[in-house]
Amino acid sequence: MVISLISLAYLTKQRSDTSSSFEKGRCLFLSRHPSPVEPTSADIQFLRTLSSYISRRSASIVAASVVALWELKTEAEAEFLGGLSRDSSFILETEAEMKLTRTMVAFNGSVIEHYPGYQETLKGYIDALIASSELSTASIDFVPAKESSLLGAAVALACLEEKTTILLN
Repeated sequence: MVISLISLAYLTKQRSDTSSSFEKGRCLFLSRHPSPVEPTSADIQFLRTLSSYISRRSASIVAASVVALWELKTEAEAEFLGGLSRDSSFILETEAEMKLTRTMVAFNGSVIEHYPGYQETLKGYIDALIASSELSTASIDFVPAKESSLLGAAVALACLEEKTTILLN
């Protein structure tokens, strides 16, 4: 597939060329894909349109996944609350969690961080899905999680060290 050969950096640069002739985009394409036949403006426009369709589809899939997990969390909390005894210490915590109207989702990755318009498109799909759900007063917001894989590895290592220490004592 052609798209798998084209890097995110290339697609980002192509999307940033807003000129009517796509001269920067054409030069960029030729520098990466030498050809005896120069691409036309229509060819470059086709690549831009195709990448736009792919990024919108990706954003819609991510949005559907995030909203589905959010709804699952909401249903699980309601079920958990219904199964608690009246004197449970978890009742107040669970009720407070269920009243929260804003959910924060941490993100990282090249596409969501750098692809032009991806975050806005994703947020638009999420907002539309939430508006059509039973909990339309809630919101899901994204916050960057810089160095999250490094932090995750550090936490995992710390947990492993703590477990090893406990086992040795």
